[in-house]
Amino acid sequence: MVTNVKLEDMGGSFQGRRRGEALVSIALGCGIAAVVCGCSPGPTVPVCDDDPMVRPPEDGCGIFVSASLGDDANPGSRAEPVKTFSRALELADMGSHRVYACAETFDETLGFYGTSIWGGFDCANGWRHLGASAKTVVAPAEPVPQVISFGGQGITFANLRIVAPDGSDVDPVQKGSIGIATLRGVQLKLVASEVITGRGGKPGGSSIPIYLRHGSEIEVVDSRIVAGDGADGEPGAAAEGAAAADGVSGHPGADACTVDATAGTPAVTTECDDGTSTSGEGGLGLADRGSGGGNGEPLPDPNPTGAGAGGVGQQGGVACSDGQRGLDGAVGMQGQGARAPGVVVWGRTLGKGQDGQFGRPGQGGGGGGGSRGGSVACGAGPAGGAFGGSGGSGGCGGKPGKGGFAGGASIGIATRGAKVRARGSLIETGRGGRGGAGGPGLPGGSGAPGGEGGRAVPGTLPGCRGGDGGKGGPGGGGGGGLGGHSVGIAYLGSEEVTREDVEATFVLGTAGTGGPGGDPDAPESAGDDGVAAEFLPFVATDPNDPEPQVKE
Repeated sequence: MVTNVKLEDMGGSFQGRRRGEALVSIALGCGIAAVVCGCSPGPTVPVCDDDPMVRPPEDGCGIFVSASLGDDANPGSRAEPVKTFSRALELADMGSHRVYACAETFDETLGFYGTSIWGGFDCANGWRHLGASAKTVVAPAEPVPQVISFGGQGITFANLRIVAPDGSDVDPVQKGSIGIATLRGVQLKLVASEVITGRGGKPGGSSIPIYLRHGSEIEVVDSRIVAGDGADGEPGAAAEGAAAADGVSGHPGADACTVDATAGTPAVTTECDDGTSTSGEGGLGLADRGSGGGNGEPLPDPNPTGAGAGGVGQQGGVACSDGQRGLDGAVGMQGQGARAPGVVVWGRTLGKGQDGQFGRPGQGGGGGGGSRGGSVACGAGPAGGAFGGSGGSGGCGGKPGKGGFAGGASIGIATRGAKVRARGSLIETGRGGRGGAGGPGLPGGSGAPGGEGGRAVPGTLPGCRGGDGGKGGPGGGGGGGLGGHSVGIAYLGSEEVTREDVEATFVLGTAGTGGPGGDPDAPESAGDDGVAAEFLPFVATDPNDPEPQVKE
């Protein structure tokens, strides 16, 4: 007689438990025909290792779910299935880690750990499988990832059709149309299934049927992956706020014989967001001569045309001269267009054009030269001559336009540090969205007029006029956004995807064109076109733009 038999020694599998029951029967003196010995037969152990697509699954092998016949108060057996996937997954997580689903449509979003799902069963006729063409459809209306696996090894999805709706045009977090997303190391096998996503939400949303992260692995067998179109990228905003400030008018010079001043006519200044513009002060009118006016700032170097130079003062019989007009400010630098390939992050592409830069302030006008006075002309009053007027200050530079945003991508499988294998499958992509146009910059402010020179009295000359300030340069336009990609498999991370592991047919859409820059005359500010390719590696992530956290 066999003694000291322990069930835990038999292992935890169904086969182990059956061997254990046989040994227990022998230990009790019973053979195979237990009834002959006066023993009661043990419980029937379900056979769960067979392919459920060939042999109908038995009670005890998993949880059964039917949208039409089920009730979530049921235990989830063949005769009494539950109604929803959420309840089926809850029960399966307690033990079997398998769910068997009727070939029906379920309006649910699935989130779970480590449970395999087998679809395509005829729940009204003994739970037999209806064949590869029959699918269990998961198609909720909510624009979030339809199936989220938080972890698990050896997961199988068979005979499912996962259909994601269009991305949201309202909620910026849910712009992407995503089918299956894994958030941790997951081993997933997709068999005889379809994952179909809608268009990306406007603007810039992507369409990605499968999105894998953090050490996950997927094997796609005899399945169809179909991505919708990416949405066009959002254009960069035009420069915001008030128009650029105009310059300040120069002061008029003092009249002859009215002052004995030691300082010229005061300069004026325009304070701008990106610098200042200051005029030259007006020249003094002294008793014996006039002094020259000051130069306007910022003074160009070199300055071959003498822009913003102060006028000369009267010397002997040579009259004073006016101050020179200030140079117009330079145009702000155009933002560079976004460069490929960019980075795919949670249903959208990071590929924004650079913002433009402020236009430069106009140079202040030069101060006018002063003229001489003298006691002969002025008599007993102050002997100073007429002063030159100060120059007008330049206008501020225009504000810059913002960069355009990337067009949404259409990507069959996107991975970050994950492995992909495929055989006998189709990966189809749609059109990449157009990159958003860069925003235009605002024009610069106007330069202000210079002040008039002081008036003369008999026997003297008038002071000379200050130069006008230069106009502020227009703000630079923003760079265009990156065109959206149309890619079969896009990957990022050290675990590169190899072509040898992927035996699939690719049907690719067209990539989106890059967005134009805010200045149409600056072709370098246009964004790159997207990429249409079966495989596309990404080289970097943006640490300042992390993926959103999904509540488990």
